[in-house]
Amino acid sequence: MPARGVLEERGGPFHYCYDRAADYQALEQLLADDRPVIVAHPNALDTNLDRVPPECVVEINNRYVWRCDWKAFYGPYRERFRFVISSDAHQPNWLNQTVARHVAASLEITETLLFADCSRH
Repeated sequence: MPARGVLEERGGPFHYCYDRAADYQALEQLLADDRPVIVAHPNALDTNLDRVPPECVVEINNRYVWRCDWKAFYGPYRERFRFVISSDAHQPNWLNQTVARHVAASLEITETLLFADCSRH
């Protein structure tokens, strides 16, 4: 049975990684299975980014980024990871990805786009 952190099915790309050995092991297993892995909400879940493999993609989420000292949390890892910008669009009154994009720009992080724009096909 996969660690609790894996969202929905084991093959899903999002992983909730609490600061627990089982969650870090699940990251390793997903990568070993050649699956893309996005570490979701790491600052809100107290994920230790030192323990996250550099092949993972780390999320900067609009809803959670303001809850921490984001410069101290994400800054040291700017060169270690690729980052995706996210927002919990289902939450009322959130500012799409504006805050997360501000954080990324302030840290000189370039957003990683994981999927091609399908609207052109």
